[in-house]
Amino acid sequence: MKYIITESQYQILLMENISMYLRRRLNFDDMKDEIDSIIEYHLIPCEFKDAHSFVIEVCNIFTYDKVEDLQVSAKDTDSLYYYAVDVFGKYLTNFYNKKCGNKNMVTESKDSFNRKVKILKRYTEESLSEKPWFDGLDIKISSYQTSHKNKNGVYHLVSIPLLRFMINTKSIPKSISTNDVDKLEDLISDIVFPLFNSIFPVDENENPEALWDIRFDFQNQIFDFHL
Repeated sequence: MKYIITESQYQILLMENISMYLRRRLNFDDMKDEIDSIIEYHLIPCEFKDAHSFVIEVCNIFTYDKVEDLQVSAKDTDSLYYYAVDVFGKYLTNFYNKKCGNKNMVTESKDSFNRKVKILKRYTEESLSEKPWFDGLDIKISSYQTSHKNKNGVYHLVSIPLLRFMINTKSIPKSISTNDVDKLEDLISDIVFPLFNSIFPVDENENPEALWDIRFDFQNQIFDFHL
């Protein structure tokens, strides 16, 4: 099973993490104007050591200004912050690099990867939060060797990240049937695949940027499933 979703669908997935109460008060053009106002009147961009620190501060200020006079939950506040980082992160990074000329590619690449993992974790947790058997999620990251094909059709060995979704459960016995395990696996796949394939897309030669698999913990007994 494989899904490819558009950038607009990806933004909808992120926006769905925010309550309707707050969503009704968000307008992209207004948000963009507020971001530009923060840059121009509230901060001195080149005082920040790197683009990542600059993006964090701008989005923190933006989020605080948005929710300051509203009755919103901590979950909504966090979701709005991550939405702002995802929507305006590239714009703010380009602004910083153009104005300050201090781009650290390695650091920013790592920060971008970590941000994507956090988005995946938060979205999966929130999607599963109402399931009575769900008892938490952790994502372990390791290196996985695979072959990638270059533009000439030649394969070479590379190492890419493998994200292992460690899903804790409760009230599910060790004797769970294989059929029920398959249903749980399909449920997780339907949640994770669309967002994962959007933020870790394959390249023009169908080479994956990253891979993922699942581990369920049923009453402290580990079942391993590779996707």
